Parts: sequence; C-alpha cells; structure tokens
Amino acid sequence: MLPSAFSSNKPSTDATVSVIIPVYNNEAYLDRCISSLQAQTFKNWTAIFVNDGSKDNSQTILEKYAAEDSRIQLINKPNGGAASARNAGLDAACTEYITMVDADDAITPDALERLLTAATETKCDIVVAACAVYGSNGSVSGDCRNISGFMPAVPRALFRNVYRGPVAKLYRRDIIERYHLRMPEDMTLAEDYVFVTSYWTRCKTAYAISEPLYHYYYSGNENSLVHRFCRRELPFEAYRLNAEAAWHTFRFLTANEKDKNVISAWTYELYRDLWKMSNNSCRYLCKEHERAQIRKERQSHDKEMRKYVSFFSYIFMPHRHPKLASLLMQIKHALKRR
Repeated sequence: MLPSAFSSNKPSTDATVSVIIPVYNNEAYLDRCISSLQAQTFKNWTAIFVNDGSKDNSQTILEKYAAEDSRIQLINKPNGGAASARNAGLDAACTEYITMVDADDAITPDALERLLTAATETKCDIVVAACAVYGSNGSVSGDCRNISGFMPAVPRALFRNVYRGPVAKLYRRDIIERYHLRMPEDMTLAEDYVFVTSYWTRCKTAYAISEPLYHYYYSGNENSLVHRFCRRELPFEAYRLNAEAAWHTFRFLTANEKDKNVISAWTYELYRDLWKMSNNSCRYLCKEHERAQIRKERQSHDKEMRKYVSFFSYIFMPHRHPKLASLLMQIKHALKRR
C-alpha cells in the first residue's frame, strides 16, 4: 500500500531529471529562472537551455552561467519557435525524468525534490503540481483546486483541473520516446497542449501535489505569445491552429490507441476542448470570414469526434453554448471567492 504522505528522504542520486527551458529574448528574466534552479534542494539535475535565436543578451547570460555551473547545458539554434526549441531539448535529454520551465518563470526550492520523490515512490506515469499564477494586478492564484494524492488511473476530473501547459509536471522519458511525443512545429500556439494531452492519454497512473511548486508570471513578459494572442497581434494561422489543437490530439489518440473505451473517455475531453478553444479563437478574431472558417473546420471535426460522444453529453455540453459557458464560469469564480 502506498503511503499517504511521502517520507522526507531525498531522491537517490540516480533519479536524475532534465529541466528543459526554451529561451527567446528573455534576458530580463533569466537570472530569476536560473537562481530558482540553483536553489533546488535536489542537486542532481541538468538544465537544458535552448536559445532559439535570441536577439538580445540571452545567449551571453546563458554562456556565463554554463561556464560557472556544469549542470547548465546550452543549445544555440536558429529561431524556429517554442515548439522547435522544446523539441531540441527533448532530443538532448537523456535522464529518466523530464520537466519543463519557461524562461520567464521560476520554481520553488523544493520543486524538483518533491516531484521526483512522488515519481519514485509511486511509480506514477506523471506527477502534476499546482501553479502560483501571478496576475497583472499582483494577485496570486493556484490551479490544482485541492486535488492531491495518488490516482490509480488518470481521471478526467484531474485532467480538467490542472494547468494544461507543459510546466509544473514531471514526465517519464521512456513514455515520451516510446510514442515519440514531440511538439508540432507547424503550430505557433497551443503546440504544448498537443504534446501534454497526448502524453496524458498514454498515462495509467498520476500523482497530484496541490501545493504550488511553480511560479507562473502571467504579467511578466508582455511580448509572450499569450499576451499577443489576447491583443489580437498574431496572424490568423495561429488562431486557427489553436482551435485545431484538440483535433490534432484526437488524431494522435485514435492512431495509437486500440482500446475503444479509452478513446471514448478521452474523446469527450478533447471534444470539450475543441469547442472551448475554437470559441476562444473566434472571440479574438475581428474578421467575420476568419471566424466563419474556424467554425467550418470545427463542424467537420465535430462530425468525426461525435462518434465517440454520447447524445446527452453532446446536448448538454456547456461549451457548445458560449454564453451559457461564460455564465457558468462567472458563477464558478464567484463561488470560489466566497
């Protein structure tokens, strides 16, 4: 029987982890990110910084740290986007476990120790932790919603209630390599969603840590893709591919999974996200013909995915009704604040 709480023993030195950090013009944040790594209570890590053709002083800063700390590995490559940078890190990683950090964020001093201890003691396929999200007004919020403990199988409730990005998670490299999971490099946005969700569908067990081990600075980098997405500054193709992310993952799942029950269970989650992400893309697009193209593509994907979704699930899914979904979200946040 697994213990309800882990012992305070540190992970053994052979339980090493690679931390993959893509870098593009992040000179203002690198000291904070690297300092959080060097402050780790678990010392046997390798940080793979992938400099994606930065035009500022990021490379100079990274070269300085790499010369001083042998655990810091630097890969310089021409600019190809966040997906190609993370893929370069995945190709270079050779440890049993992998985690990811964004260059403008940071992790708590015990983050690697707690993630690795959870992984080695439970033998889970994935360990997830909460994020402390720093908003533009200085507010801090978390995202694991008090979900904590060992999961005998990856439940939909857990998948829905954790941050969908690649950070604040510990992955097993053997699963990544077995299914050759990589970020789709043709996607400007939501490529990490495809990778993370594809990995989730390969998991049988998971462990959740409700305390925030990751500091996500939403307000930090105004030039980040998320900020530019919300400011309507990205090309139409980025919004279209964001809307397509769940469909890309569905295609991966149906190509690699033989169990129809697994496909059915996960398709509903992907189907919800298909509607949610396409609604978000339409919301930020100003031109009606662009919104119409996304709706048309969603309609074609809808027909294929509905084969695995029950009639009642389809009828009562809130995301098919954007105004209702927005109202329910407002009610949910209001209840959380009470």
